[in-house]
Amino acid sequence: ILSRLLDVLSRGEEADRFVVSARKNVFEAGEAPTLYAEIFNERMQPVTSAPVRLEITRIDDDGAETPLDLVSMSRENTQSTRFRRVLSPLPPGRYLVRGQADLGERSITSKPVEIRVSNTSVEFQRVHQDRAALVSLALRSGGMYAGARVDAIIDRLPLDARSVSVVRETTLRTSVWLFLLILSLLSAEWLIRKRAGMI
Repeated sequence: ILSRLLDVLSRGEEADRFVVSARKNVFEAGEAPTLYAEIFNERMQPVTSAPVRLEITRIDDDGAETPLDLVSMSRENTQSTRFRRVLSPLPPGRYLVRGQADLGERSITSKPVEIRVSNTSVEFQRVHQDRAALVSLALRSGGMYAGARVDAIIDRLPLDARSVSVVRETTLRTSVWLFLLILSLLSAEWLIRKRAGMI
């Protein structure tokens, strides 16, 4: 009741007669968001002659709103009472979209609609292969397009055994066993020289 009362006091009852909706709430990166709007008069009859605009606002990480653009809407067709607008692809993030309609004697504003743009690109939704493009790329790069023929790929793979030289580097100070061996040799040499009276 309180939220409804605040909504009526801030925007008026006409806000319920001006509805803005999105085709979906979450859009992929690179996808063009599609929005719709409908306006009704006091008798709940559709209004189709009023100029309608959309205000796009970005919601920052700290909750602050940054206005981005103000675009106009047009009717879907002459038979439809709905307005429609396809926005340009938006960067990933959260956005608020508010409708503004000029009814002549007054202007009304719709309730905001929140949409999100995810980080996932639309290319991950269309994973079917473009055979013509792959064949062209293979010919230009000197490769071969095999498609689903796994045997053709196996026949072209070099499976002959070959020897590969491996060079290893060992640092004496990092090997405990080599350090102990050197220490033992030096100790034995010192003992021999001691017994021989050379020290």
